[in-house]
Order: sequence, then structure tokens, then C-alpha cells
Amino acid sequence: MNLYEACLEKFGVITAVMILADFSGFMADFNRANEEELKELIAPLNKDKDTDQIKSFVLEETGVETFGISTIGQAMLTAYAAYANSYVAFKHSFNMLVSGEEYEENQVMAFWGLYADNTDFQHIDFHIMFYDNAFHSIYTIKSSMSLILFEAAHAMDAKTKFVKCKNCGQYFVPVGRSDSLYCGYPSPQDSSKACRDVGANAARARKMKYDVLTQEYRRLYMRFKMAIKRHPERTDLQAQLSELTEGMKLRRKQKEEGTLSADEILEWIASIDKLSE
Repeated sequence: MNLYEACLEKFGVITAVMILADFSGFMADFNRANEEELKELIAPLNKDKDTDQIKSFVLEETGVETFGISTIGQAMLTAYAAYANSYVAFKHSFNMLVSGEEYEENQVMAFWGLYADNTDFQHIDFHIMFYDNAFHSIYTIKSSMSLILFEAAHAMDAKTKFVKCKNCGQYFVPVGRSDSLYCGYPSPQDSSKACRDVGANAARARKMKYDVLTQEYRRLYMRFKMAIKRHPERTDLQAQLSELTEGMKLRRKQKEEGTLSADEILEWIASIDKLSE
């Protein structure tokens, strides 16, 4: 329940239930397996536990050195590692489906294999039920990987278009206009409003801030250039100009990657400006 409550607070009820179901599924698999099956489940986790970043992170500072089910704590860490691997596979498969990027053929064929030779990964039950005076197809999807396989098949069959929201960066399926730029999820600026309601205004605000950033950089750049012309003997000015230009290239890249904000870059420019006084 601690795991569920933490996930519920951070991700919401649907994702929290999916994570708990996956985690519990791995615990159940370990509990049901006989000795030989257990070796097959756990041996791959221990094979590269010291070099694999995910597995090393799971075991770090736990006092547990290997994966297994000798204790409840060890079993939970083993389920954690198994779930983490499943999540990575889920995310990679999702990105292959929606991002539009090119992937190596062996990766694409491995994904297609989940619909051919490796259908054991599809943990999906199908039933036909009769209610409301009609027959209905009922699918019970038992893992996140099964969910992506189920949705991917239907999305490809329907030629569904996926769009990355220009405001929050989440993928969504446009409803109505196929050229929609903003999704209907809660916006990062105001969770009571959807991105499609605030996205355009937020984009204008970001553009204005970026324009201020460019203006401040150019102002300081020209100031250094003029100072160097007046005082060519001052090597410190040339060094500061180089720090400004090279530092700006790095910070623009960091901004594009989302690891640095425009405000932080403005603060950095102000610090260079202060040093030049």
C-alpha cells in the first residue's frame, strides 16, 4: 500500500494501479514458480547486476547483493528490478510507435516478434459477455507491456496520428482537428486548465522571454566587442568574451534539452555582465 499511495500521489490513480498490478504480478510469478522456473526468472537479473545501471540502482544501499526470494525484502527488490526492465521495454516500444524517429531494423523486428513468435508476452484475457441486450467483447489486460501491445495494434490498424503537445511535451491523439498543437491534459502552468486552453498564451510568453534572452546576450556581446576595440591590450576582455560565447552555446543546448531555463541563463548573463564592470 505504501508503493500504491506514493504512485497515486505522483502519477494519478490509473498509472498507480497499473504499476501496482505489474509489481504484484512479478511477485505472484516468483511465488508460483517451481525451483527450475525460478532460476529462469531470476538468473537474467543477476547476470549483469553489477554493470546494469537500473539493477545497480535497485540494489544500492539495501544490504542485498543479489536478486532472489530468500526474504520478503529481497523478493520485493527482485520484483522492482523485473518491473523496471518491463517499464524500459514499455517506454521504448511506446516511443517507437509515436515518436516518428528511425530505429534499427533489429529493434523493429523484435517489437513485431511480440505479435508473432513471442506472443507469451501478451497477458490479455478475452471474454464475450451479454448485457444491455447485446453481446460485448471484454478484454482484461494484465500488464503495461500487454497494454502497449494491445493499443499499438489498434493504433496501427486505424492509422492513428500521435502528436507531441507543444506546451507540456506529452503525446496525445488529436480529436477533431488533426493539426492540433496542444493536448487536453492538465497544463503544467495551471492544472485546472488544459494545455489547449493555455498553450498559445504560454508559447507567446516563452517567446517573449527568449527574445529578452537574445537581446541581453547581444547587448553584452557588442559591449565586449567595443571594449576590445578600444583596449586591444586587455586580454581579460577577450577571455570574458570567449566565456560568454562558448557558455551561451552550451546553455542554449541545455535549454533545448530542458535542463536549463531562460531565467537561469539570464542570471548567468547578468553574472558575466557584473564581472565586466
